[in-house]
Parts: sequence; structure tokens; C-alpha cells
Amino acid sequence: MSESARAGTRIGLRYFEDVLAVEFARIAHRRARRPEGLRRTPVSLSQPRESAPVREKSAAPAAEAADGPNRRRAPDHKQLLARAKVFAVAIREGRKPALGPHADAGAPDEDKQRPLPVPCDATGLSLSGGGIRSSAVGLGVLQALYARGRLGSFDYISTVSGGGYIGASLTGGLAKSGLPAAEESPFGDGVADSPAVAHLRDYSNYLFPRERSALRNWTDVVAILLRGLVANAVPVSATLLLLAIVTAFAFPSFGDLLKGSYLPSLTDRLTSFVERWFSFHIISANAIVGHRQFAFTLVLLCLLALVLVAWALARSASVRSESWSDADSRALQISGAMVGVVAVSAFLDLQPIAIHALASVLGFLGANPPPPQSILEAALVWAFRPFEMVKNLGGGVSFAAIAAALSAAAHVFRTLLAETQNAKTWTGAGAKVLAQTGLVVVAAMVVPLALWGAYLYLAVTIIEGWTWFPLLHAAAPYVVCVVLIIGVFRLNANAYSLLRFYRDRLSRAFLFWFPTAGDHSIRYLDDQKLSELKEGAGPYPVINSALNVEGSKMANKRGRNADFFTFTPDFVGSDLTLFASTQDDGDGRPGMETIEPALNLATAMAISGAAVSANMGSSTSRALTPTLALLNVRLGYWVRNPRDLAKSPLGAGLLKRARQFIASRLWLLVEAFGLLDENSPHVYLTDGGHIENLGIYELIKRGCKLIVAVDAEADPDMSFRSLQIVERYARIDFGVRLNLPWEPIASKTRAADQALEAGSIEPSAGPHCAIGRILYADGAQGLLLYFKASVTGDEKDYILDYKKRNPSFPHETTTDQFFTEEQFEAYRALGFHMVDHFFTGEDDFCWLKDGEGRFEMPADAFAAIDAELAAYLRPDQRATVPP
Repeated sequence: MSESARAGTRIGLRYFEDVLAVEFARIAHRRARRPEGLRRTPVSLSQPRESAPVREKSAAPAAEAADGPNRRRAPDHKQLLARAKVFAVAIREGRKPALGPHADAGAPDEDKQRPLPVPCDATGLSLSGGGIRSSAVGLGVLQALYARGRLGSFDYISTVSGGGYIGASLTGGLAKSGLPAAEESPFGDGVADSPAVAHLRDYSNYLFPRERSALRNWTDVVAILLRGLVANAVPVSATLLLLAIVTAFAFPSFGDLLKGSYLPSLTDRLTSFVERWFSFHIISANAIVGHRQFAFTLVLLCLLALVLVAWALARSASVRSESWSDADSRALQISGAMVGVVAVSAFLDLQPIAIHALASVLGFLGANPPPPQSILEAALVWAFRPFEMVKNLGGGVSFAAIAAALSAAAHVFRTLLAETQNAKTWTGAGAKVLAQTGLVVVAAMVVPLALWGAYLYLAVTIIEGWTWFPLLHAAAPYVVCVVLIIGVFRLNANAYSLLRFYRDRLSRAFLFWFPTAGDHSIRYLDDQKLSELKEGAGPYPVINSALNVEGSKMANKRGRNADFFTFTPDFVGSDLTLFASTQDDGDGRPGMETIEPALNLATAMAISGAAVSANMGSSTSRALTPTLALLNVRLGYWVRNPRDLAKSPLGAGLLKRARQFIASRLWLLVEAFGLLDENSPHVYLTDGGHIENLGIYELIKRGCKLIVAVDAEADPDMSFRSLQIVERYARIDFGVRLNLPWEPIASKTRAADQALEAGSIEPSAGPHCAIGRILYADGAQGLLLYFKASVTGDEKDYILDYKKRNPSFPHETTTDQFFTEEQFEAYRALGFHMVDHFFTGEDDFCWLKDGEGRFEMPADAFAAIDAELAAYLRPDQRATVPP
């Protein structure tokens, strides 16, 4: 759609109940296309068990429960299914579903923004995050499900990060082939490598593909890293140079640096121009506050003291103390603002003193510089002595020496941290805290201090007259600053982030298709659109990412720092931003693929795996955020905010477009200081694991009756942390409880690790998985089959051999994304073993013996799973069955 055609057009937004109706319709359509033996009726409701409390005359129990203390609602069940049925007819006839009125982006209905689940009979498979490790385990899982005839029984596949690599490979390949997953899998059944699996093995080292020489791989990576650093240097250099120019304007000579405060000096310089133009005298600001260092800051401190005393007196005299409360009163807001103003003023007043000290150290004040005029300046002169190396040895050598010293310090702290990781004594615990603090301080302070030093040096050279560059002389800083500012407004945040490199390598490794059996001519799916997966015969994909909202006043009250943001073939969005159509609407409104042309399956897969960034949801380290942003350590992706797009036309007025353009170019500032919220023109997306790493949450949100979850994240302590996180989220957000007996998996795995370390192990047939219950708020109960990457001793010999040589297997660090063939096979085979031995009955499993939804016998638990995942005999297997 052209820009002119889109002028005056707003995108349409939907609530999750609209999303759910369309997805149920898609599932009904896919079920009808499954082979005979797997065909099921359209999505229906899961009724509460007889043991659950009976609610009289309630067609929608969860909606009725909203009148209680929780006041949460679910979509009307009957209406939802009726809409899904109508939409399914439209899909079958090749028409786009007519969804009705759009959501109001300016005033959304809060009851519809995060609704309770509608329990139904849908089945879902979730593949966890964990980089290439989890994708290898996921490959084995998918092969085992296909071998045992269960792959075609899933309605949804919810993926996070590394699980999304293999999930996207599956759904992308099935969408191209057009065959149901029950009849064909791109990866075969694990007996021998298919061309697809062979390709995955070839690219298990996907960041440094083996088809290229090591020299080319390294030069490519270095060039990409340098591109990011140099591009980041443009806005940083423009800012530093502009600040230095302003400082030199306020203090045009070294003698002026010690004659007053920063802001009054700047004001006096500006008023001097006014006096020249209008020929009248304006009293000097420095004359008012005094020609002394920190004079203006002292005045502000006195004003702050008066305000605080007045506040205290008002609280003492007022009967209505809440008017002057410490929670949210006008007095508190004024006092807090003044504290910030005083801090800023003090920092600004420090700059002329620091510049004068640096000029003295570097010899700009002559061979015999004047002695420091204050203790503070004397301390700065001492601290700046290393800067003499800039003059005496040259900038490159000097900064290399400083970097080496900082690197050495960081190494000392890292070593101390490693040695005290499992400390039990008070001394060891204290050393661990010291090491952690020191490492954060070194890492967090090195870049800000380097930038401060660069600003001071620029200010010194501009005041001196830029004499080291005689061709441009005094005009040089102004010319360079203008050029840099122009460059800032030409740079796009996504153009040089590391995500593009990551996305392109992932796409080549996982998004491909072999058109016919036996044909090894590969077709790459780099440009495959998300919307093209609508008609795919595989499970309906839900790709999970994290919407970073560190700066949100409403969404971040619980410290999650993120919300759930999903990509599906039909919709893109979250409950905070609401949901925009992936493809253009039938009513002429553009979809996200039109607005964001780079948004496709490969990009969504990479966003879901964007594990490292300055802002990482619940994993964000505020101390390191500025450093990581400035060093371009950012795999995240900026995308237009659906909610903002719906508030104003795409062809908005010039003023609004200018504001949006400027805001979009301030991304570095926003990332560095975590100023991210759900109302900005652009939102920042990162790894789905930054809020929930298993992909279970979105399946619970969709009310699935059966969820098969594969947890292949790095969990060397077997703490099951991600499972406990999703349990907490499900209980808080949906009133859903997960009742899962996972503890025996942990104890058996720890015992096997200890036995292997001792050199002898008694093979144990599992457990690698547990069967539990999903207890929905309305009394309906679902099933949770949870597989955990674990070794118990009955695995293949080559798996155990790899384990003996690599004790951390199968929880090797996620930073290792450079798998060898042996390493990849060990994880793939483990994934296959866990699932295959469960369905063949060769391994034990944990099952719910007590509590609500308990099973009488393990056979009952297995039968409940088997009933939902009906086995299907593939065509190549039928011939082996006797008549």
C-alpha cells in the first residue's frame, strides 16, 4: 500500500477475545484438514469436573466470578464459540473474517485487556528458550512425536527464543509443503537424517557457519561489531561535542572557569547578546548569586531547606495530614523535583572546575599552572594525572593502557566471584558480595567515566581554540557538530543493531524447505511472511517476545519490566498495546507487515531469541543499562507501537510526524535510561525469556486442555525456576493453578550426576517428565505434560559418554552457541529419548498422586494424555501392519 493510499488511515486494534475467536476458527479449519483418525470437532469448551463447585445457571462461570473480589472477567463463552464458527465458515470459503468494531486505542476497555482464560479442548506444545541447545532438544522432541504419531494432534505450538528456531523451521516448512504434520514432518522420525536434519547439523554453529572460512567469519563479525560501535559513536559524539560547545560558550577562557556557577554564567553570556541588540543593561545572574564556585547550587540548597521546613511545619499544624502526606502529595512532588534540580546544578557546577583541573594537568595553563583554588580541584588534579599519558604517549596508547587496567580489575573480580560462588562461610559470602559489587562497578562505570573524560577534553580543546587542527581552527567543532547531528537523524535504530546479523544467520540455518522427497536442492524462506502461515497444516504458531516497559507507570508496578508480546499469523501485539492485524484487514486498514516491511517469520524468530540487550525485561540490570546501550550490545528490535498507530492516521499532520520522527531518533537515550513504556510511538522488543521462558503462559491464556511443555533451558541446579515463574504468573494474572509433581525429576537427576562423577551409575528408566493438572478459575481442569532436560542413566551410550566428558550436560551455558556435531547430536538424541520412551512406556514418569485433580494410578495419567493426543499411523507405517 502506498503512502498516499494510507494517508488518513488508522490501523484497527483488537482485544484478545477477537484474537481468540480467529484462532479457534483457524484451529477448526486445520482439524478438518487432518487425516482420517485425527479429525476432531471444532473447538469446544472444557466443562468443570464433577468435583468442582457447581454454579447454578451459569453459562460463563469465569465471567460470573468476576463479580467477586477479583473483579476479573472472561469473554462470554457461547458468544466466543459462535463467532469462531462464523469465522471458520469464512476461512473455509476463502474470505477474511469480519471482526466488527475496533477497540478504542485511546480508552481501551480494561475488562477486555487481560481477560481470564476460556477453558477449551485445544492442545498446545511449548518449546522453551535456551538458544541452540533448546532447538536441538526440540528437534529430537518433534521427531519423537512424529515417530509416535502424535505431532499432528497439536492445535498450537508456542515457542520462546531457541525453541522458536526449531518451531519456526517446522511451521515454515509445513506451510510450504501444505501437508498435515501427521503425514509429513520436515525432520523425519529420528531413524536417519533427512536432508532437513542434515542441514541443521551443518548449521549447528550458525553464528560462525562452517561453509565459510574461520578468517571470513571473524572478519565479518569484527566488521559488524565495529559498524555498531561507529554508528553509536555518531549520536554520542554529537551530544558530547554539543555540550562542550555550550560549556565553551559559557566560559570562553580558562580564567572564566573559576568565576561563577555554570547556569548563571551561561545566562550571562546569553543576556550579553540581548544587551548588544537592544542597548539596555540586564543585571548579571552571577552578581545575584555570587561569583563563587557552587554559588547557584548553594542558593538552591537553601530554597530546598526552606521548602522542607515549611512542609514539616504544615504536617505538624494540619489536621488533614494526608494533604501533606509522604505518599503522593503536592509537597512531596515539589520537594522531590527540587532535590533533582539541586543534583543537576551541583553536577553542572562541577564541570568548570573539572575542566580547569584537566587543563592544568595537560599543560594548557602553561608550564607553571596556578595552584588549585579548592580541595575539590586539588583532588581532581590528582585524579586526572593519568590523562598526562594522552599528551605524552598519544591517545591510542593511553586509552589502551587504561582499558588494560580496567580489564585486569574486572578479571580479578571475576576470578574472586568464581572462587566464592558456592561459599558457605561468612568470610566467603562477604568476598562474594565484594566481587559482585566490584564487577558491576567496573563494568557500569567504565563507559560513563570515559564519556565524561571525552567531554572534558573536548571542552578544554575548544576553549584553547582547537589549535591542534589548524585547517579548520575555531570553526571546526561547530562544523563537525552540525554534520554529526545530521547523521543522527539519518540513522535508524534497527539498521545497525546486532539483531540483523543474528536474524540473517538464524534464517539461513533454520528457515528452509526441500520441495520434494529425495530432492536436495534447498529453498530458503528468508522472506516468508508470518501471514503465510495462516494456511499451514501444522500447529498454529505463537511466537513469544518481551515488550520492555521499564518506564511504564501503570504496567510496571510489580517490577516485571516487561509484558507478553506475541507474533501470530493473524495478529501482532500484547494486552498493553492491544493487537493489530498481521496482514492488511479486509476493510482496507493496513496490517503490521505493511507498516513494518522487515517484519516476517525470520525477524519474529530473531526477536524472540534476542537474549542480550541493555533492556531485558525482568533480567534488566539498571546499573549496566547505559553501558550496554552505548556499546551497542543490543539484540532487541524497535517496532511501531500498534496502539500509537491506531490513535492517529498514518498520514498525520506535519507537526505530529515531525514529533514522531524526532522521538524515533532518540532511541539511544531511551534505551540507555530505560525510558520505555506502552504509549510511545515505538516499542522495544526482546527475548520472550525476559518475561517467561517456557511458552506455557500463552497456552494457559488460550485455555488449552492439554499442554505439553519441553523445558530445555540451562538449569544446572535443577531449581525449575522458569516453571515456578509461570506458576506465579498464571495464579496472579488468571487465577489458574498448576499442580505438577516435578521434584522426583530433580532428585533423580542429581543422584545420577553424583553417580557419574563417582565413575559408576545404575541406569534408571526416568523420570524425565511429570503429568499434572491445570486448574482453571471456573473449575475446569486441564492436563500438563512437562518434559525436563535431564539424564538418569538409561540414555544411549554416546549421550552418557558425552555427559562424562562434559558434566554440565544437558545444561551447558546458553552463551555457547557454537555447537559441534557431537554436541548437537547429544542434545537432539536426549530430546528424542525423553519423549519416545514416555510414549512407548519404557520410562517411568512423575504423576499427580495427591491434591485436586489427582490420578488413581500412573496408567490413568498416561491414558488421559493419550486420549488427547490420539496416535496416527503414517502411510509408510501402514504397510507393515498385517491385515
